[in-house]
Amino acid sequence: MWARVVEVLLACWLGVSPFVIPEASRTHPRYAVDYTAALLVAGFSLFACVPRRGVWRMGTFAVGLGIAVAGWCGLGNEAGAQNLLSVGLLLAMFAVIPTQASELPRSWKSGEEHRDSP
Repeated sequence: MWARVVEVLLACWLGVSPFVIPEASRTHPRYAVDYTAALLVAGFSLFACVPRRGVWRMGTFAVGLGIAVAGWCGLGNEAGAQNLLSVGLLLAMFAVIPTQASELPRSWKSGEEHRDSP
């Protein structure tokens, strides 16, 4: 669950970053990329918290790779492109972590012993 929280925080950063790292004009395509990616990442991350919907985190993975490619191609000024690249790679890295990664396996919770253990 902690990985989804970090993804939502990164989505908030994507929404705020155009004001922290300004462009010369507000009509630049980086603004549309930042806001669209922020909404998609927040939606995918929150929906992945629902039980049996953990596969939606792969949507965050796709968005992360997409904005990393946009940053690699130099969308916006140098600081904006570096921001997109680093946040995109962070999102892709956190998206591969399962939602229930910090919980014990079901067999450990129920107290079952492994059959092949002595």
